[in-house]
Amino acid sequence: INKQFETTQKNLETTQNQSRTLQKELAQLNGAINQLTLSIQGDTLSIQKLNLEIDSLNYDVKDTQASIDDKKPAINQLLIELQKNDGGASNLLMVFLKNGTLAGSVMETQSLINLRSQLSLDIQNLSDLNQTLNDKIQQSSKKKLEVQLHQKNSSARKEIVTEQKETRKV
Repeated sequence: INKQFETTQKNLETTQNQSRTLQKELAQLNGAINQLTLSIQGDTLSIQKLNLEIDSLNYDVKDTQASIDDKKPAINQLLIELQKNDGGASNLLMVFLKNGTLAGSVMETQSLINLRSQLSLDIQNLSDLNQTLNDKIQQSSKKKLEVQLHQKNSSARKEIVTEQKETRKV
């Protein structure tokens, strides 16, 4: 009877040790599943944030494009005006001879200088707007790639969670 009791006691201890080991493994799996679930939630939030940023960038792109479209006619008008006024005014003598008076010549010369300055400024602004537009488009593309990366990571994590849940069931 003592021998049978000792054997039963050893079997009980072995079973208890196995139970503890299985409980530790189960706790580790549950911890890993919880951690992956939190990572998935983090990816979901990152995706939502990036999508909002992409929407904002798209609005910025539309606004910048509208500004560019608004500036082009003004630049065209300045070019036409400059060409019309600069027809015979390529040098100061021609301007003087055209107007006949010094005051008129000075006014026309100043007008041409102002037109050229405005044209130069508008062209620089248009160039800056084009650069801004290109920057926004690049930022938007990068954020779209980040969204795809987060989606892939999230999908992989979901697969791992599913596998670990299946492992836990076994």
